[in-house]
Amino acid sequence: MSKKNQTFDQKIEQNQWFSVWFNTPFYHLLYNKRNYTEADAFISKLLLLLKPAIGSRVLDLACGSGRHSITLNRFGLDVLGVDLAENSIDEAKRHENHQLHFEVQDMREVRYPGRFDYIFNLFTSFGYFNSLNDDEKVLLACFDQLKPDGILVLDYFNIEKIRPTLPSDEIEIRGAQKFIIHKKLYDNRIIKTIELMSEGEKFHFEESVAAYTLDDLVQMLGRCGFTIKYTFGNYALENDAENCDRVIIIAQKN
Repeated sequence: MSKKNQTFDQKIEQNQWFSVWFNTPFYHLLYNKRNYTEADAFISKLLLLLKPAIGSRVLDLACGSGRHSITLNRFGLDVLGVDLAENSIDEAKRHENHQLHFEVQDMREVRYPGRFDYIFNLFTSFGYFNSLNDDEKVLLACFDQLKPDGILVLDYFNIEKIRPTLPSDEIEIRGAQKFIIHKKLYDNRIIKTIELMSEGEKFHFEESVAAYTLDDLVQMLGRCGFTIKYTFGNYALENDAENCDRVIIIAQKN
């Protein structure tokens, strides 16, 4: 095993899969089908519902390379995007302006108490940690950084929709690169392993996300001081409790 792969494996074993995988060019290549058109449509729906004032302060939590942050800023909002992945933040910073900024931050940290009108945590950017306590620290940090009556939007996968199809295998082709992907449910987590060959090197990455149900998330939010205002089942913000692809929760700070 090369020193490069050994470093990856060691970090994954230390439950830091997100600090490894999200900082590789392979992550951005695999998910390059995520586009601004999709982001615009979802954000437009959310803002029609929430009706934020122009200049409202928004925290895009786990923003990646800034796809949703950029869209929110185009609607006249003052946006800070934060993410643990330095490479993603470096890319996002190319789009900064006087009302759009990015920085590296652990989502469990409270850096800006009472600063934000809205916090967005989108595209299953939650449930990464191996303990319920750490995941609740994320929600508590959100609570502390929101203004009174501030709004948290949490977008998660629907485990009830995913569960019957696991385990599963797929191959994704991106140009000359082939990704071999296996998904399974293990220890109440969705484990996705990603394997690929690049320049003669074999790489192995992992995504591990808690299999929280809607009820789990609602209870966690309640314990952290939030009141649930709306729940939706897809990016069109439609209610479809039985067959929905997503769990989208809009919660308010009490």
